[in-house]
Amino acid sequence: MVELEGSPVKRILVAIIGSGATDKPALIEAARAAGEAIARHGAVTVAGECGGVFGAAFAGARAAGGLTLALTGGDRVPEGHPVADVVLPTGLGPARHAVLAAACCGAVVIEGGMPTLALAAEFLAARKPVVVVAESGGAAGLLAGSSALPGGTRVLSAFDGRAAVDLIFQILGETNP
Repeated sequence: MVELEGSPVKRILVAIIGSGATDKPALIEAARAAGEAIARHGAVTVAGECGGVFGAAFAGARAAGGLTLALTGGDRVPEGHPVADVVLPTGLGPARHAVLAAACCGAVVIEGGMPTLALAAEFLAARKPVVVVAESGGAAGLLAGSSALPGGTRVLSAFDGRAAVDLIFQILGETNP
């Protein structure tokens, strides 16, 4: 596991960001593999909702024995949110993106739209790794084509969910388990 110097954090948090409404098999599989890989690294899989890629990532993490955390925008635990081990209703709406970016050490992007772009920008501003699953389209496709941003921050691409997570941990200084 990656040790965070000077931090009381015992478990790394990695976000899955993207499309909460997709049912495309390739995207669901990429998210499931990402969640499983996060768990394999001993980290916590974090997302803001439970549908689409988020639910798939949570399912992959839980199947691998990992812990899952949903930071929702509402002020109550949403009905039908059984896929996350811990659900934290922030009451912040889209402002929860700042909380996700502050708490997590990196993000895997799978498809998504404008909210995904906004959340990815929060991670990039915090100089945290953002890795897109290539060919997943949507916001991930736009981000994959971006060049280096001010300060040398850039978006990286991986061919699938597992490779995206492994790349984040490589950047954080951990070899693949």
